[in-house]
Amino acid sequence: MTLPIPAPSSSRIIIVRDEGKLRLHCIDTGKPADQALLWSVPSPAGRDLQLVGGDRLVIGTGDGFEERSTKDGSLLKAETRYPGTLAALRLANGGTLLTGLDWQDLKGIVLVELTPAGDVKRRIHIPGFEYVRLVRPTPQGTWLVTANREFFEADDSGKILWRSRVEGEVTDPHVWKLLRLDNGETLVAAGYAASLQWFGPGGKFLRSVTGPAEVHPFFFCDFRLLANGNILLANWQGHGENLGAQGVQILEYSPAGQLVWHWHQNPAYVSSLQAVVALGEPGMNL
Repeated sequence: MTLPIPAPSSSRIIIVRDEGKLRLHCIDTGKPADQALLWSVPSPAGRDLQLVGGDRLVIGTGDGFEERSTKDGSLLKAETRYPGTLAALRLANGGTLLTGLDWQDLKGIVLVELTPAGDVKRRIHIPGFEYVRLVRPTPQGTWLVTANREFFEADDSGKILWRSRVEGEVTDPHVWKLLRLDNGETLVAAGYAASLQWFGPGGKFLRSVTGPAEVHPFFFCDFRLLANGNILLANWQGHGENLGAQGVQILEYSPAGQLVWHWHQNPAYVSSLQAVVALGEPGMNL
């Protein structure tokens, strides 16, 4: 496949979550396809992938979270006391935020903050919703939450401060993730709407980007902001173990929305990539 973008100019080491095969892969993108896989380990079903420092990463599981080594993927810690967890995020205070739906004896979206020891510190209940994926904190101490076609910002009491909807004709886009940018805009990975979308204060739509068609935009899910300001994105291709020949699943866009880099996955070991992080990037990799 020939894409209308330059070939990568340097090597990058990434860790990806392969939802199709239930594995974590560590890949040196600068090596030939048959030599790029540095390690690969089984991982349970769940959502989110986050570098947390100290050669560790956190993944959400169906009953809590796991910490794994970035060096070889080995399991370092497992929290299994919270069945029904949909996603997990390590917070700046060392605690972990778990996300669930109709959970903890509550209806709607439920956020559970755990202490570093894994005990419940508090719960945030946001009733009236039937869908949630990833949740992210803002610098203002609020929460950005996905809710299928909608997304919103809520405070610690669960009060919704504003809500908005992604653009596009897909009835159930299953919006995956949103993040507050330094300029105050909110960046949204719009799921089956297969786009990145930017919104202003109060959820006002500003612009979007997708494609090009050669990458087969299907479901834009996890993304990371890189130190150079670019956006590293996973373009998931569906449920199942044999989807590695579909699309180009790791994409990098400039802040202006131009596709500037890609990694074309090797179907010999990859099926459908749900999340990506790049080693060597600063911060908590929200």
